[in-house]
Amino acid sequence: MASSDTLSIFVPDIGQTLTQDANGAEVVTANRRDALRTQVFANQDGRISDVGIQAPESGDTTTAFRARSEDTSLIGNADDNSVFFGAVANNAFISTADGNDSVVVNSFIDGTIDLGDGDNVAVTGAITDSSISAGTGADQVTIRRTATSLDVDLGAGDDTLIFGGKVLFSSIEMGEGADVLRFSSSARNTSIDLGNDFDIDKVYFETRSDIASGTVITGAGEGDQLIIGGNEFIFSAADSAFISTTDPGDSITFG
Repeated sequence: MASSDTLSIFVPDIGQTLTQDANGAEVVTANRRDALRTQVFANQDGRISDVGIQAPESGDTTTAFRARSEDTSLIGNADDNSVFFGAVANNAFISTADGNDSVVVNSFIDGTIDLGDGDNVAVTGAITDSSISAGTGADQVTIRRTATSLDVDLGAGDDTLIFGGKVLFSSIEMGEGADVLRFSSSARNTSIDLGNDFDIDKVYFETRSDIASGTVITGAGEGDQLIIGGNEFIFSAADSAFISTTDPGDSITFG
């Protein structure tokens, strides 16, 4: 489970630095006028373990976890929050609340990222047994490496989701809005819900074989686009299929 103990960040005077202890980890906060900058350093075992961070009620924040971590949490506020995990994060709970937030994680295992409302950015390396969610806003999420057993729900807004590696046993809900979903490798046993709205969504695959067994697209609306390499397929509600723009006899259906 994520941290059971939460440390509320004290706000030092502008230009000052404050050090706090959190379960053996050193938490150093500097007030840089433009934002409150917090760094969490490892304990004597070289890890950050069972540490929870609570942002102050208001003001932009930047929080960096500087070592491998487990059982951690970060609770943001309604302003702009930036979160950085420089090493593997195991069982982390990140909730940035409203605002235009950013989350960057090296590798994420058994964790939760809740971006809240706003125009948010999230970037991760390999991600396993985890979830990413967002509310209303134009969100940009990039998974640079393999995603396994990942649940994504991006809510309303014109969102962009990019996968840089394979996608396995995952669930993707793009929500309402003109969304872009891009796969750089194969997606297997993965469900994709385009939100069943009136906006034009675009889904990109490199090759037709990258739409591997067990992967389905649902919630497509009239005019949604499936682009495979340089070939474009347009969804026809009457046919319940994506129809090739160059060869009307070529179509793709998802049962």
